[in-house]
Amino acid sequence: MTHKIGAIQPHDIQGDIVASLRVICRAMEQADAEGIDILCFPECFLQGYTLDSKETHERSIDLSSSEFETIMHTLQDYNVTIILGLIEKDDKGFYNTAAVIRQGTVLGTYRKVHLFERNFRPGEAYPTFTGNDLPFGVNICYDARFTEGPTELTAQGAKVIFYPLNNRLPHEKASHYRDMHISNLVARAKENECWVVSSDVVAQDETHTGYGCTSIVDPQGAVVAKAAELSDEMVTMVIPSFRPLGSA
Repeated sequence: MTHKIGAIQPHDIQGDIVASLRVICRAMEQADAEGIDILCFPECFLQGYTLDSKETHERSIDLSSSEFETIMHTLQDYNVTIILGLIEKDDKGFYNTAAVIRQGTVLGTYRKVHLFERNFRPGEAYPTFTGNDLPFGVNICYDARFTEGPTELTAQGAKVIFYPLNNRLPHEKASHYRDMHISNLVARAKENECWVVSSDVVAQDETHTGYGCTSIVDPQGAVVAKAAELSDEMVTMVIPSFRPLGSA
């Protein structure tokens, strides 16, 4: 038995959940048609990544709300397990969160631990998940610079670590870091002998560029799939099966 994993590299969408959901549903439909088991979306993709406190407040969503229940209803007819980046709120504040969702049900969440953003509160844990018998974990963007997340996740049995990214940056900064994003992902894969999958946005406007760093890295650190820069596309890979978490 094998597993098929994937990541989507869409154009960045800011503050328009309806438009984001259209992209999400199209990608999930394609994933089901191609037999993909787990599909990753970019950081905060549902509402659009922001550093602005006012936008964070306006865009955030409570995962126990009726608004989020309606969103989940939209996703319930698809079979693929997705990792969806979003801006979450609760009574303590706002979080940069990745929700693991299958057939309209949230299986769990990961809140970004390593923050440079002041508009979010940090997460405190590295949970593991199982999707179609594939054990995996999630880190988010800046987390990729740090080693303890993948180390803890693989110690718990994770065989794949998914990284929702959002590298939509001011032009000069985007150019400077253009070839650097992948090196952190390769390092994390090699150190932990696990698969690493990233999902990034693409963007080009008057102030920002997002070249996209959507890729799949094997446990030896080889980049075995990578989306073309500035291209809206999906990358996939068939990987070996692994014993699920908690099995004998």
